Amino acid sequence: MTHSPGKRLTRTLQFSTRRFKLLQTHLAQTGKRLRVSNTAALQARLAELVAEVEVISFDIFDTLLERIIEPPDHVKSIVCRSLAQHLKIHYEIVKDVPDLLQCRSAVETQLRQQRQSSGFDHECRFSDIAAEMAQVILGKPDPGLTSWIIAEELRTEAEVLYVKPEMDQILAWLNSLGKRVIAISDMYLDEEHLQQLFDCKGLASHVDQIYVSSTSGVGKYSGRLFEHVLNGEKISPLQMLHIGDNHHSDHIAPAMLGIRSLWLDDKPNNRRRL
Repeated sequence: MTHSPGKRLTRTLQFSTRRFKLLQTHLAQTGKRLRVSNTAALQARLAELVAEVEVISFDIFDTLLERIIEPPDHVKSIVCRSLAQHLKIHYEIVKDVPDLLQCRSAVETQLRQQRQSSGFDHECRFSDIAAEMAQVILGKPDPGLTSWIIAEELRTEAEVLYVKPEMDQILAWLNSLGKRVIAISDMYLDEEHLQQLFDCKGLASHVDQIYVSSTSGVGKYSGRLFEHVLNGEKISPLQMLHIGDNHHSDHIAPAMLGIRSLWLDDKPNNRRRL
């Protein structure tokens, strides 16, 4: 059955209104208690709420893991510097770091646009970025260079990432209570790449499942990744509690779906985003 644009718009507005009312109710019921300023306060609030939910989800970057470098995109510069040396030594190709950064940016933009034009959010996978960069640089596909770029990115991330203090204890405590713990991220790294980083940082045994926008094609910011998680976990919004540092993506977006959330407003760590 084909509906007129007017009817489609009406349904969209009705859906948005229902979501907004859900958010208003959620915020009115919980108020300032939705915000915690450090991991000690987080565990105290979790102790009050954990019995009411089955699944606890955590944002990954700046919540479970933090970086020792600022800004986080500096990782790309480090990788491109290593790539320039690798190309010179092994391929006799001279590329400077700005050229490689521009190549990466153009490839990423193109892949994001392609994903969005297919009905997804503007997400892409690093495995595709690496493969396309190798093809642009060499003029043909090169699995060897693709694998090297991926490995160098993960090596660099492993060097600059560390577990946010006390987070591993909180995860272990939730495990001891028999709760299902999952991790959710808006990130270009593939799910298997995040799994490798969790293995490296000692978090893999604490996390039952990873959901990432690069794999699903949808993000937390739009709410679609949370919908994907609810479907994947086969749970209702009231059975889930989400924790993260981004006010919109980790607090407002899940609340719009009726998911309870705790905003980890770690001001010293978030100051760089102001």
